[in-house]
Amino acid sequence: MKKVVLMLLVMMMTMSAFAQTASKADKTGEEFFLGKWELLVEGLPTGDAKMLLVVEKTADGKYKGTIGGTDGSGMSPLTKIVIEPKTMTVNFNGQGFDVPLYLDKDKGETVTGSMNDMFDVTGKPFVEKK
Repeated sequence: MKKVVLMLLVMMMTMSAFAQTASKADKTGEEFFLGKWELLVEGLPTGDAKMLLVVEKTADGKYKGTIGGTDGSGMSPLTKIVIEPKTMTVNFNGQGFDVPLYLDKDKGETVTGSMNDMFDVTGKPFVEKK
């Protein structure tokens, strides 16, 4: 009897974990795009670069955010943020230029897009290292 109860408990916990993972991938718009993103920008003149994109919603309902190094260095404020159900567009000032960054929801919890209409971008939710 104890084995049956233990097996049922393990099955329920496993199903719960899968349900939580699937529900995150099903989110759209703000639910999906708000938070921290680890981006890989490919083909830059200085080589590929990893960046940290942070997008938040303030108490008054406006968006704010930053972009910079994955270690939190060189963070620049976002000057424009537009979130739609499956896309997000942000702009920031990079070396004196207004740089647009376009991200589309990809499969699961990933994003794909482009920076400045020239450089390919892929991304995933940022996980803090302990």
